[in-house]
Amino acid sequence: MELQREYEIGPTTKGASKQDVTLIAYAYLNEHTVVSLESEQPQKPKKLSKYKIPLICKEQNVECITFVDFLDECEIQV
Repeated sequence: MELQREYEIGPTTKGASKQDVTLIAYAYLNEHTVVSLESEQPQKPKKLSKYKIPLICKEQNVECITFVDFLDECEIQV
């Protein structure tokens, strides 16, 4: 719930959702990696409510990789 408040997560949020920050918190507490389809934002949005998963992970010191990188790490070829 702290992350929800910190990143102004609400019903009209344009960035990460309540479920996204819950996943990030779980990954942080259990030292896991977040896999996301979202690309990194080139610059921080002015509003915290527009932060996407990779940026929040970066700020929270949680490893975040793309789905393609995940496939590579698992040695899955498509």
